Amino acid sequence: MVRVNTVDDIDRRIGTDFGFKALLCHPLWQLIDNRHPTTQSVNEALSNLPAHYVNILFKEDEFGNLIKKPSLPKKVMRSLIKKTDIHAFTWLIARCLQDTAMDGETLDMNQLEAIKYLLKLANMAPFNGIAIDFYRHINDQFWPLYFDKPLNVYHYIWPVIASNGQRCYLPMRLLAEDSLKIEKAIDLYKGLHEQACLIGLVPRTQIGEAEFYAFICHTEMQPLIDILFDCDHPPTTLTELKHQIFERTLFKSVQSKQHSDHL
Repeated sequence: MVRVNTVDDIDRRIGTDFGFKALLCHPLWQLIDNRHPTTQSVNEALSNLPAHYVNILFKEDEFGNLIKKPSLPKKVMRSLIKKTDIHAFTWLIARCLQDTAMDGETLDMNQLEAIKYLLKLANMAPFNGIAIDFYRHINDQFWPLYFDKPLNVYHYIWPVIASNGQRCYLPMRLLAEDSLKIEKAIDLYKGLHEQACLIGLVPRTQIGEAEFYAFICHTEMQPLIDILFDCDHPPTTLTELKHQIFERTLFKSVQSKQHSDHL
C-alpha cells in the first residue's frame, strides 16, 4: 500500500503538470487488471476517463445511459493520437483488447498506433520512468489473446539501419505472443528527435517533441533516418520532410520495379 503523503511528496519533487498520484489512480490500471477483458469491462474502464474523453467516446441513449460510439471521425482519432497523456493511451489499449482478430495479411493499425504511442510516452515525463516495465507487464497479461494467430513477420517487426550502422527492429504491435525488447526502439526515437532539433526541424519544446513523435511512421523509418542524418539540404518543416520521404520511397519503388523487369 502506497501512502498518500508519500505520493504527494513524489509529486512535489518531480514538479510535473501531470502528477504521479494521477497515474496511480487512473482507469488505465482498471483496464489492464482484467486478464480476460470483455466489452463491458473495457467500456467501464473507458467511462471512468476524464469527462472530455467520455464525451468523445460515448453518447447517451434516451434514458441517459452511456453507449460506446461505434466509430470516431478520422479527425478526432488523429487529434487523440497526437496527444501525450495516458487518457488517449488507455483508449488505444482498449482498441487492442476489443479487437483481437488477425488475418496475417493486414497490418493491425490499432496495435501499431498503440506501440507508437508507448514509444512516444517512453521519452516523455512522467510515464518514461515505467514505460519498459509497463510494456513487459501488459504483454504478460494479454499475450494469450493473440496465442497461435497468423502473423506476417513485417506486421510484427520492421528492420531498419540506425545512424550508427546498427540494425534495429521496430515493434509493429503493442501486444504479441512473443513481445520484443523495446529499449533500442525507445533510444532510436530519442536520437531522431535530438537530430531533428539540431538541424532546426522542430523546436526543442514539449510541443515540438510531441509533434515529431506523432509524425513518425514505422514503415517510413529508414528514409526518415537517412534524411535526418545524411542529407545535403535537410528539411526545415515536417511538411518538407514528408515530401522528401515520399520522393525517396517512390524512387526506391521505381528502382525495384526496374530491377525486377531486368530479371
